[in-house]
Amino acid sequence: MKIAIFADIHGKILLPFKMVDYYQKATGNKIDYIVQCGDIGAFPDMNNLDKATIKHAKYDRDELGFYDDFTKEKPEIKSFLDALNLNMICVRGNHEDHDYLDNLEKQYAGVSIFPIDVYKRVYVCKSGYIQYFEKDDIKLTWAGIG
Repeated sequence: MKIAIFADIHGKILLPFKMVDYYQKATGNKIDYIVQCGDIGAFPDMNNLDKATIKHAKYDRDELGFYDDFTKEKPEIKSFLDALNLNMICVRGNHEDHDYLDNLEKQYAGVSIFPIDVYKRVYVCKSGYIQYFEKDDIKLTWAGIG
C-alpha cells in the first residue's frame, strides 16, 4: 500500500492530485491513497475567508483554489480527477471554513468521512474517528485529530 501525505496546502487543492499523477507517471508506481494533514483551505464562500487567507490570496490566487476549482464543476478538472481515480482524505486545520465543514459533518452523521467538494474527491475525516485504508491483504487503521 502506498500513501502520499501532504500538509498545509492552503487552498491548492489540485496540487496533491497533480503531484501524485506526476509521481505515478514518472515511476510507474501506483499511489493508493492521498492524506492531507490540515490547513486544506476549504473556503467555498469568499465572505468566510480567514485573515491569513485574505492576506496571502492577494499575492497568490491559488490560496482560493477550493473556491475557484472545487465548488463548481469544471469539465477539465473532473476529467483529470476521474482518470486519476484517487480521493484525498483530509484532517481539519485552522485554515478552513469550519461552519461549512460542521454543517456537512452533521449531514453525514453515521460515517467517519464526508465529501466536501463538487467532484466528491476531497473528504474530511471526522476528528478522532477510526479510519481504515485497505489494499489487497493490508489494512491500515488510523485516526485523524483535526
